[in-house]
Amino acid sequence: ARHQAVCIDQAKLDSATANINAECAGHRARLNDKTPSICHMNTIVMREAVEADVPALVGMLIDDEFGAAREDATNLEPYLAAFERIQGSPETRLMVAEIDSILVGTLTLTIFFGLSRQGAARANVEAVRVSSKYRNQGIGQQMMEWAIAEAKRQGCQRVQLTSDVRRIDAHRFYER
Repeated sequence: ARHQAVCIDQAKLDSATANINAECAGHRARLNDKTPSICHMNTIVMREAVEADVPALVGMLIDDEFGAAREDATNLEPYLAAFERIQGSPETRLMVAEIDSILVGTLTLTIFFGLSRQGAARANVEAVRVSSKYRNQGIGQQMMEWAIAEAKRQGCQRVQLTSDVRRIDAHRFYER
């Protein structure tokens, strides 16, 4: 198997949700904004990707030791077709992280259901990337905290993460 799954239990979901809620409340208070819309986490904004983001997302995939060999920015058609399929799936959200309108990260969050745990909803997080220019600045952590909080908001009892087994640095990050 080339991928490893990591599960996050209910206690971690609760903890991440509390951290995000406290941080968002602090930002709203400082901004005197009572609306619970998008939280600007240390200038990072999480939003759903739009078609115009696809070239930058492909660039981020290529800006990766494994992606450089398998991705092809000269032909965006397969990526645009995949984007359309993602957009057509109500369970899947392709998210981007921005700082000052600059795309700095991405992840895919999929909500799915199983019979175990009394038919509980689960979330899968995959394709997590932070632009190499912005790594080691806490962006990946904030993206994962957002994904966990969003999974919790969607009623998920479990969050799974898939990662290529060769991504040793990524595994160290996820194990924190």
